[in-house]
Amino acid sequence: MDTLTERPWDLPNGASYSCCILSYARGHTHLEIEISNGDNTKYLIFEGVEYFSIPNVWKGADFMVAPQNECLKIIHWLQRYTDIPDEYLASKFRLFVLASFVPESSLPQVAILAQSAGLSDQKSDYALSKE
Repeated sequence: MDTLTERPWDLPNGASYSCCILSYARGHTHLEIEISNGDNTKYLIFEGVEYFSIPNVWKGADFMVAPQNECLKIIHWLQRYTDIPDEYLASKFRLFVLASFVPESSLPQVAILAQSAGLSDQKSDYALSKE
């Protein structure tokens, strides 16, 4: 596997954050995760979510973008876009994983395949509408 090198956002000490799923809207492919390190609460907002493998609660928000070949492995496994060229799919989706990600590990890993992701100081309008 190629090395994880790209950090999708600047989050100092990301490994110190506790994370939990705040909301997921299947029809809107929107996933929001609340992260907190005691002093600071932030929100990771993923849009265009095609796949995720995460527990309800975990430790560590030190996300990286996985190499395209890892992203394409999941897209191929889903068998949803069989008639679309890999180059196009790789340009539209990114696989967000924890820095501790080990491909083909037997241990559960945090992985989110989405079109975009961001870090915010505030909950999204979608999450607020569900309160």
